[in-house]
Amino acid sequence: MNSTNPISEISDEDLLNFEKNLTWTFTSVGAVEISNWLFSDYANIVNELWLGQHLGIITDRRGDEIVTNFELHQNREHYLFCEKYKNSWLYFLRKLILGRLFVQYGNTQKPIIVNELPSANFASNILTEATPNAKVLIFVRDGLDVVNYKAATLLSVGKRLQIGLSNYSKNNKLEFLKMESRKWAKMTSILLDIKKNHHESLVKIIKFEDFCENPIKKISEIFEFVGIKTDQSKLSKFTSEIRIKISSQKLKFWNRGVLSQEEKDVIENIMKKNLRELKYD
Repeated sequence: MNSTNPISEISDEDLLNFEKNLTWTFTSVGAVEISNWLFSDYANIVNELWLGQHLGIITDRRGDEIVTNFELHQNREHYLFCEKYKNSWLYFLRKLILGRLFVQYGNTQKPIIVNELPSANFASNILTEATPNAKVLIFVRDGLDVVNYKAATLLSVGKRLQIGLSNYSKNNKLEFLKMESRKWAKMTSILLDIKKNHHESLVKIIKFEDFCENPIKKISEIFEFVGIKTDQSKLSKFTSEIRIKISSQKLKFWNRGVLSQEEKDVIENIMKKNLRELKYD
């Protein structure tokens, strides 16, 4: 398709069919690479980083609450994504996303995979609400391991670690762990809400640990969900390659010894509801 074609020349039926061929992927720390590994030979991959970042970036913390850019401004009438005018901007957000991708991939027979960074997960509910006919593939990882990994990163930098406008060091490690735990809890709450609010057959949640433990089974499930067809021999060869790639991934980080039992208890208390819902208890 000519990339200069205006969206007015794209029919509603074309956009709908294109939307049905699109899959959002939302991943957690430690699972980011999986989507590119899986789909590089079988789909058109769009590493779109900024739309979700703008809406979902964390800009404020009110006590124990994590606040995103969208939440901070949604009641301001002059904000483009004001809640009052949500029906209007959701309609045009859908047109923007699908129309922009259609002029690039409109003639493809391959699935369209749109990858978002973990930080964009905080706006995943907005992106999926704007595209109700798209599929949603969610990779989650045990929050305890995610925060433990972040703690190891904090200690490895030696002095200070800056995240947004906040500085963290060994001296305020517990505050850092609380903040990261709340981020994981909020992120997974949003992703679990997608499971409840999006069409059930269009959402699939994959646990990173299950994927690493049984990649053949999980890759088959993912390919079937996305709409990728491949024969068993190719799938077996592909799975062997994936096994090699994930062999260096650590499934559990608890044994690094960077967390005290008191710190683990604090983390688990913040995350317990979602850990239980994702069957990580």
